[in-house]
Amino acid sequence: ATSPVGPWTDPLGKCVVDGNTPGLGKCKAPFDPGVVIDDKGIGWLSFGGGDSDDYIPGDARIVRLANDMKTLDSEIVEIKAPYHFEANELNYLNGTWIYTYNTNWKNRDAWPHKDIDKPSRCCMSYMTSRTPLETDSWTYRDNYFKNPGDYGMSDSNNHTHLVKFQGKYYLFYHSLGLQDSRDLKVGVRSICVEEIEVDEKDLTIHMGTATAKGVSQIKPLDPFAQQQAETTAATRGVAFEPTGQTGNMSAVGNKSGQAICVRGAEFPQSPQAIQMKIKGKGSIEIHMDSPDGPLLSTLTFDTDTWQTLTKPLDKRIKGKHDIYFVFGNGKFLFDEWKF
Repeated sequence: ATSPVGPWTDPLGKCVVDGNTPGLGKCKAPFDPGVVIDDKGIGWLSFGGGDSDDYIPGDARIVRLANDMKTLDSEIVEIKAPYHFEANELNYLNGTWIYTYNTNWKNRDAWPHKDIDKPSRCCMSYMTSRTPLETDSWTYRDNYFKNPGDYGMSDSNNHTHLVKFQGKYYLFYHSLGLQDSRDLKVGVRSICVEEIEVDEKDLTIHMGTATAKGVSQIKPLDPFAQQQAETTAATRGVAFEPTGQTGNMSAVGNKSGQAICVRGAEFPQSPQAIQMKIKGKGSIEIHMDSPDGPLLSTLTFDTDTWQTLTKPLDKRIKGKHDIYFVFGNGKFLFDEWKF
């Protein structure tokens, strides 16, 4: 794919790595891959999982990818990751590969590191290396994210990834918070994100935390600029589908009560109208601050082709507000909007 939202194609028709791949060694489950591209444009793949009681289970792996990013270009090498379970991910920073993984639930009976505490149960730990294809070059650094149960949530495994964006590091992970809020016990994971501190000089990932609040908004959303319908803070019953334009999607309206929430829109002055790109038949109400909040306008439409429609506002809005697009009955596609 040339966009993370697709369209995606399968260039191989098979797995890059599976249980029949030569050189796996004792890797019982060659799954949970993580990929990074280094400063020379070379791709690297980590993978592996198991459930051994051993201090070094022996099932974490790394391999260099070929230039086509579809085939392997080195031997598969073991990463000797203490109490390794799954959730392999890679980052690359300052000439160093950073490997993160989920530790298992086993007792930490063996622990030879005198200057590093044992990792807590089923937590996230990390290792570093400057020569990733040398097994003994990998150094265990510490754990950096506890089990969600240790943060007051339900116990679960985890998968995380570090991302630097606009000068800050963010940790993406999952919890069972959404299912717990609905009193469900079906093992449904929900994606979460928190800020986390990373020292780029010595490559220390400081201990993170998990909250129900998450991260703060980086900057206010500009409601006078063209905004995509898929740019959301939250949705209710809304699915999205590709429009045919690479990287673009539209919201699918097919049931009354569906809603899209956009948070933190800054209105330095009150607009006179709203424009929306729509295809189909139905209606959309635009509310302020909640789905049942003050009604700014209602757009009713019936068009077989994509149309950008303008509707005057019935109420003034100024300052920072959340905007809710609440769908009425009908079948339609909603692509973009601006005030």
